[in-house]
Amino acid sequence: MGLSLLEKRMLIDGARGAVKDYLERGTLEEASSPAQDLSKALREVRGVFVTLYQAGKPRGCMGMPSAVLPLWQACRFCALNAACRDPRFPPLAVEDLAGITFEIALIGEPRPFEEVSQIRGGTCGLILQKGFRREVFMPGAFQEIAGGREEVASSLRDTVAIDAEGADARETWMVFEVERWNEEDL
Repeated sequence: MGLSLLEKRMLIDGARGAVKDYLERGTLEEASSPAQDLSKALREVRGVFVTLYQAGKPRGCMGMPSAVLPLWQACRFCALNAACRDPRFPPLAVEDLAGITFEIALIGEPRPFEEVSQIRGGTCGLILQKGFRREVFMPGAFQEIAGGREEVASSLRDTVAIDAEGADARETWMVFEVERWNEEDL
């Protein structure tokens, strides 16, 4: 997945800039990062998550596990949603921004989850899909769960309300690689 330090910095700056523009003006300044001035890697359609931290604790997280937007746009979109639309937190105010650290997680192509050895090491996440519902578990959400695939799946299944479609809906588990960095790393 490897992006250069400059590309990672550009994504962090773009995410922070999008949130700042929105909080200050209520609009996004898309002209500040035209796609033609970006590297090929930043124009690739990729899955991504953006997490905001305040005093070292999560303050918002939103993402797209499926690749639907160019990476530079996906980072801005997810940052804005993490700042203003994560239902677990109140929307950020412009005065909050100085105390926020941005983290970006680049998502690899999901593949079938078959055995626990696929997820050990803290660099993989999981997707549970059942009916029209989908839950994403980033690395760290399940690293301490002992047992095999079924024990991990059962434990994670118990943490989310995904049975809305009933017992008849097909359940699918996928695993994906994650490359993460935050502002403090760069």
